Amino acid sequence: MRRQWACREGVRALWTGLGPNVARNAIINAAELASYDQVKQTILKIPGFTDNVLTHLLSGLGAGFLAVCVGSPVDVVKSRMMRDPSYKGTIDCFVKTLKNDGPFAFYKGFIPNFGRLGSWNVIMFLTLEQVNIIILKSLNLPGDHFQNVGQAKKFVKSIESA
Repeated sequence: MRRQWACREGVRALWTGLGPNVARNAIINAAELASYDQVKQTILKIPGFTDNVLTHLLSGLGAGFLAVCVGSPVDVVKSRMMRDPSYKGTIDCFVKTLKNDGPFAFYKGFIPNFGRLGSWNVIMFLTLEQVNIIILKSLNLPGDHFQNVGQAKKFVKSIESA
Protein backbone atom coordinates (compact mmCIF):
# COMPACT_ATOMS: atom_id res chain seq x y z
CA MET A 1 0.00 0.00 0.00
CA ARG A 2 2.75 2.47 0.95
CA ARG A 3 4.73 1.54 -2.12
CA GLN A 4 1.74 2.16 -4.38
CA TRP A 5 1.20 5.51 -2.69
CA ALA A 6 4.87 6.48 -3.06
CA CYS A 7 4.84 5.47 -6.74
CA ARG A 8 1.58 7.30 -7.43
CA GLU A 9 2.30 10.56 -5.58
CA GLY A 10 6.08 10.47 -5.25
CA VAL A 11 8.32 10.69 -2.22
CA ARG A 12 7.96 14.47 -2.18
CA ALA A 13 4.31 14.00 -1.19
CA LEU A 14 5.55 12.86 2.22
CA TRP A 15 6.37 16.48 2.97
CA THR A 16 3.04 17.93 1.79
CA GLY A 17 1.92 20.49 4.33
CA LEU A 18 5.25 20.61 6.17
CA GLY A 19 5.43 24.41 6.16
CA PRO A 20 1.93 24.96 7.53
CA ASN A 21 2.47 22.17 10.07
CA VAL A 22 5.64 23.80 11.40
CA ALA A 23 3.89 27.19 11.45
CA ARG A 24 0.91 25.68 13.27
CA ASN A 25 3.08 24.10 15.95
CA ALA A 26 5.15 27.24 16.43
CA ILE A 27 2.07 29.46 16.71
CA ILE A 28 0.21 27.16 19.08
CA ASN A 29 3.24 26.55 21.32
CA ALA A 30 4.02 30.27 21.46
CA ALA A 31 0.40 31.08 22.32
CA GLU A 32 0.32 28.44 25.07
CA LEU A 33 3.57 29.51 26.67
CA ALA A 34 2.97 33.25 26.33
CA SER A 35 -0.57 33.14 27.67
CA TYR A 36 -0.25 30.74 30.62
CA ASP A 37 1.52 33.13 33.01
CA GLN A 38 -0.63 36.05 31.84
CA VAL A 39 -3.84 34.10 32.54
CA LYS A 40 -2.43 32.91 35.86
CA GLN A 41 -1.51 36.43 36.98
CA THR A 42 -4.97 37.68 35.98
CA ILE A 43 -6.66 34.90 37.96
CA LEU A 44 -4.48 35.61 40.99
CA LYS A 45 -5.79 39.20 41.02
CA ILE A 46 -9.31 37.87 41.64
CA PRO A 47 -10.11 37.90 45.37
CA GLY A 48 -10.00 34.41 46.88
CA PHE A 49 -7.66 32.86 44.34
CA THR A 50 -4.22 31.71 45.41
CA ASP A 51 -1.37 29.98 43.61
CA ASN A 52 -2.78 26.46 43.88
CA VAL A 53 -3.96 23.55 41.72
CA LEU A 54 -7.30 25.21 40.85
CA THR A 55 -5.50 28.31 39.60
CA HIS A 56 -3.10 26.16 37.57
CA LEU A 57 -6.02 24.18 36.11
CA LEU A 58 -7.90 27.34 35.08
CA SER A 59 -4.72 28.93 33.72
CA GLY A 60 -4.01 25.82 31.65
CA LEU A 61 -7.55 25.89 30.24
CA GLY A 62 -7.19 29.59 29.46
CA ALA A 63 -3.86 29.01 27.71
CA GLY A 64 -5.41 26.16 25.72
CA PHE A 65 -8.37 28.31 24.71
CA LEU A 66 -6.14 31.15 23.51
CA ALA A 67 -3.88 28.71 21.67
CA VAL A 68 -6.87 27.27 19.81
CA CYS A 69 -8.16 30.77 18.97
CA VAL A 70 -4.79 31.71 17.49
CA GLY A 71 -3.92 28.33 15.99
CA SER A 72 -7.20 27.20 14.42
CA PRO A 73 -6.82 29.17 11.17
CA VAL A 74 -3.36 27.72 10.61
CA ASP A 75 -4.61 24.27 11.57
CA VAL A 76 -7.45 24.45 9.02
CA VAL A 77 -5.10 25.64 6.26
CA LYS A 78 -2.63 22.88 7.11
CA SER A 79 -5.32 20.20 7.00
CA ARG A 80 -6.75 21.46 3.72
CA MET A 81 -3.31 21.60 2.09
CA MET A 82 -2.51 18.08 3.20
CA ARG A 83 -5.87 16.80 1.93
CA ASP A 84 -5.96 18.69 -1.38
CA PRO A 85 -2.71 19.07 -3.35
CA SER A 86 -4.32 21.53 -5.81
CA TYR A 87 -3.41 24.51 -3.59
CA LYS A 88 -0.35 26.40 -4.82
CA GLY A 89 0.78 27.29 -1.30
CA THR A 90 -0.28 28.45 2.14
CA ILE A 91 -1.46 31.89 1.03
CA ASP A 92 -3.43 30.38 -1.88
CA CYS A 93 -5.17 27.99 0.49
CA PHE A 94 -5.91 30.76 3.00
CA VAL A 95 -7.35 33.11 0.37
CA LYS A 96 -9.46 30.41 -1.31
CA THR A 97 -10.81 29.23 2.05
CA LEU A 98 -11.72 32.76 3.05
CA LYS A 99 -13.30 33.51 -0.34
CA ASN A 100 -15.22 30.24 -0.72
CA ASP A 101 -16.18 29.39 2.86
CA GLY A 102 -15.93 32.65 4.83
CA PRO A 103 -14.00 33.51 7.99
CA PHE A 104 -15.80 30.99 10.21
CA ALA A 105 -14.33 28.16 8.13
CA PHE A 106 -11.04 28.76 9.94
CA TYR A 107 -12.68 27.68 13.20
CA LYS A 108 -14.17 24.37 12.07
CA GLY A 109 -13.47 21.77 14.72
CA PHE A 110 -12.90 24.39 17.42
CA ILE A 111 -14.65 22.47 20.22
CA PRO A 112 -12.83 19.14 19.73
CA ASN A 113 -9.56 20.98 19.21
CA PHE A 114 -10.09 22.90 22.46
CA GLY A 115 -10.95 19.65 24.23
CA ARG A 116 -7.64 18.21 23.10
CA LEU A 117 -5.44 21.28 23.62
CA GLY A 118 -7.23 22.43 26.77
CA SER A 119 -6.75 19.09 28.50
CA TRP A 120 -3.14 18.87 27.27
CA ASN A 121 -2.39 22.33 28.69
CA VAL A 122 -3.97 21.47 32.03
CA ILE A 123 -1.82 18.35 32.33
CA MET A 124 1.34 20.05 31.07
CA PHE A 125 1.10 23.15 33.26
CA LEU A 126 -0.09 21.29 36.36
CA THR A 127 2.93 19.02 35.98
CA LEU A 128 5.23 22.01 35.40
CA GLU A 129 3.94 23.77 38.51
CA GLN A 130 4.27 20.66 40.68
CA VAL A 131 7.82 19.99 39.45
CA ASN A 132 8.60 23.66 40.08
CA ILE A 133 7.36 23.31 43.68
CA ILE A 134 9.48 20.19 44.21
CA ILE A 135 12.59 21.91 42.83
CA LEU A 136 12.05 25.05 44.89
CA LYS A 137 11.56 22.98 48.04
CA SER A 138 14.73 21.02 47.31
CA LEU A 139 16.59 24.36 46.99
CA ASN A 140 14.97 25.60 50.24
CA LEU A 141 13.33 28.50 48.41
CA PRO A 142 9.83 29.83 49.07
CA GLY A 143 7.09 28.61 46.69
CA ASP A 144 6.59 31.69 44.50
CA HIS A 145 8.74 31.13 41.42
CA PHE A 146 8.30 34.73 40.22
CA GLN A 147 10.16 35.99 43.29
CA ASN A 148 12.77 33.25 43.13
CA VAL A 149 14.06 33.56 39.58
CA GLY A 150 17.01 35.67 40.77
CA GLN A 151 17.79 33.29 43.62
CA ALA A 152 17.59 30.27 41.32
CA LYS A 153 19.93 31.92 38.79
CA LYS A 154 22.43 32.65 41.58
CA PHE A 155 22.18 29.02 42.73
CA VAL A 156 22.81 27.72 39.19
CA LYS A 157 25.79 30.07 38.77
CA SER A 158 27.24 28.88 42.09
CA ILE A 159 26.98 25.27 40.89
CA GLU A 160 28.54 26.15 37.52
CA SER A 161 31.47 27.98 39.12
CA ALA A 162 32.14 25.20 41.64
